[in-house]
Amino acid sequence: MDHGHKVISMDIAPDALRYAAIRYPGPRYVRATGECLPFCSESFDSVTAFEVLEHIEHAALLLNEIRRVLKPNGDVFISTPNPGHLWNALRHWLRGAPYPEKIDMNNIYHLKEYHYDEFIQLLNQYGFTVRARFGQTILLRPFNPLFARLRLFKLQEFLRYWIPKYAVTVVAHAVKT
Repeated sequence: MDHGHKVISMDIAPDALRYAAIRYPGPRYVRATGECLPFCSESFDSVTAFEVLEHIEHAALLLNEIRRVLKPNGDVFISTPNPGHLWNALRHWLRGAPYPEKIDMNNIYHLKEYHYDEFIQLLNQYGFTVRARFGQTILLRPFNPLFARLRLFKLQEFLRYWIPKYAVTVVAHAVKT
């Protein structure tokens, strides 16, 4: 249903854009990088960048571009993996193990993953005021069967809202200041 909103979806991969255009007609699809957005300044009410930041070599370029294209008081909804998630924090506290740089050190596509505090500080540093934080996931997939057997999924829901610092993926809603 059209509510008068214009939606633009962006990616650098032509195959991904073709697939999306066939599978999800409606939005306008644009091939570009996050470091150089092909849009006029202050032209968007909101920007969503889920699982993008960790693929960018220079976070400053992406965040400055998002800030540039947002209207005053515009919203950004942004997420990133958090290598300081609950299980790595427990390993650190209990065994003194160092926090890893990435959740999966073999993932060559993630150039830089941000720990929770580092992520929030980064948003503040580049001119955003964080309004809400949410943990998208608290548990890694291998633990889900255990939690299902113990019926602890409600605990996971509680933790996602109240302690997003230990989530595997952190989502932030911030406003251009």
